[in-house]
Amino acid sequence: MRLFLILSLFVSSLAFASPLQAPSYIGMCNDNFPCDEALKVLENSRTKAIGYLADSFGHECSCVRQFLSLPGGKYVRVHLANGTCFPERGRRCGKFDVFYKETKKSAQRKLERRDQKLLRRYRASILRTKSLLGEPREDLTLRYSLCLECPISDRARKVLLREALRYLPKDSIVDSPLRHECLPGLICEKHGDSMRYARGQRCISDTDGITLFDANLERLNRNSKQCEAIFYWTFGFNLLPYKYTGDFISPYRRTQRAEEWEFLGAKECIEGL
Repeated sequence: MRLFLILSLFVSSLAFASPLQAPSYIGMCNDNFPCDEALKVLENSRTKAIGYLADSFGHECSCVRQFLSLPGGKYVRVHLANGTCFPERGRRCGKFDVFYKETKKSAQRKLERRDQKLLRRYRASILRTKSLLGEPREDLTLRYSLCLECPISDRARKVLLREALRYLPKDSIVDSPLRHECLPGLICEKHGDSMRYARGQRCISDTDGITLFDANLERLNRNSKQCEAIFYWTFGFNLLPYKYTGDFISPYRRTQRAEEWEFLGAKECIEGL
């Protein structure tokens, strides 16, 4: 009942939204991610779309493989590196992360100097992800984000872009900066519910950081009309208890499964019920 009351305030804005509506399954590569429940959210979607984070939660990504085996059209947006794990945000980059043991300052400095060891880790993420997802097809659209909520400089992100362009077409690459402006010529991704885009700018929106229950969904959809996709996030999709404020838990060590009502909330957002 609580869920219905919250979402019923916004259903009219969802019903006519033109962007793809999708869950932001950040933790989809964790072995504990409840895959069957997650994919059931998409059962009525004409084009089934997901967003997830590579590496941080593990390398196996069996749920992504299961998603790719679904019939019909599919759309994937994957973050190739985790820009949210730095100690400056009270966290730490784990052994699976591109930025393992780095701080924001050290990662930015190394990238600006084109540090080969760090670039090899980034290259490995690109190649691992590309091997998992395969090539784009008529029924499969792929979008590769350079770095999730990336706090590093334009200069450093351009180094990531240069590496990505060795393996990926430019029109598939997404820039998701934390506070900087998006790099020109790339799909621009912004998070929250109050994003703004330049007229005609290719874009993706994600509530990541504000749960789909707390976000102003009417404003989100209004500001994202020109985008190709809108993603809806809640704590359980990161394998954390709802409204978790405790000590940092490394993503690959998390075991909390999203609650049924979190999946139901995402389903209602996607279907505009």
